[in-house]
Amino acid sequence: MNISLIGDSIRMHSQDYTVENLPTDWFINFPLENCESSNQVVTHISKWLCEPCDIIHINCGLHDIRFNQGASQKVSSVTKYQANLKIIFDYLSRLNCKVIWATSTPFNENVHNQHKESKRYLADVIEYNQVSCKLAREYDFTINDLYEQLTDIGYNNLLLDDGLHFNKSGNALIGQLVSESIWTCSRYK
Repeated sequence: MNISLIGDSIRMHSQDYTVENLPTDWFINFPLENCESSNQVVTHISKWLCEPCDIIHINCGLHDIRFNQGASQKVSSVTKYQANLKIIFDYLSRLNCKVIWATSTPFNENVHNQHKESKRYLADVIEYNQVSCKLAREYDFTINDLYEQLTDIGYNNLLLDDGLHFNKSGNALIGQLVSESIWTCSRYK
């Protein structure tokens, strides 16, 4: 089984736990760099995927909703984000593999915006997740709703001091949730 993990720093910090929860004879591919926003994914997705690929677990969004220091606009407007996802999803739908779309994870807006020069807002992540899930359903992709699962569990005690990234327990939990979605998909391959 060949698996590709594409995503931002949340993916990067949890991927070792994801790999630990999957069979050792599976090939797990992931870029060494942070895939950041949908802009970067559109540009680099073809080089980030293993070929052939059986299952792709992918996310982007937390960098799209970011307001860089001094900026009055997000990195990607919701319209641009949706357009980028359409390009990404069109590309992925042409591959002979299963696609799992993961929602962007929740964060503590107040803590994050006090500790970072860039700003993010929960209302934006909720809106972008809704847009992405609607589109993913149109493509018949599996949805791994990390936002909902982490919100249901209660995530504040799983966050680092920046209010956005997760501590060891949080990363282990995300790795478990990602690997479970991949396991489920692999049964129907």
